[in-house]
Amino acid sequence: MSQFILKPLETESEKSFVIGYWLSHYKETQPMAQMIPYKVFYKWHKKKALEALNKWKCLLMCDASDKDHLIGFITYSETDAACYLNYVFIKEKFRRFGLGKRMIKEAFAIEKQKQKILIMTHQGNLW
Repeated sequence: MSQFILKPLETESEKSFVIGYWLSHYKETQPMAQMIPYKVFYKWHKKKALEALNKWKCLLMCDASDKDHLIGFITYSETDAACYLNYVFIKEKFRRFGLGKRMIKEAFAIEKQKQKILIMTHQGNLW
């Protein structure tokens, strides 16, 4: 397996990668989302996802030898008291290698001065 590194979200194409995987996963896994017509879902939820992404921190996991080859991402936010894990995604063929766990450890090592790390999940592990 190639070596992978984390880098900050920088470009519009990287933002599209994050939003695309995030929304498609949400649409596929959430029963309420499945009932919303495709165009309505993506129009409204894309706006909300972009608002969240502009507030949160996002790190991308990419191939060290090709930084345009994105394989996953983590979004998280922070307050003075704690860090919050919002979402972790790894492309399916790269799962079960500990890369998601590595992203969590590296992202929160950046914020290690915080006293608490809060992880909140729900069915589908999104939002």
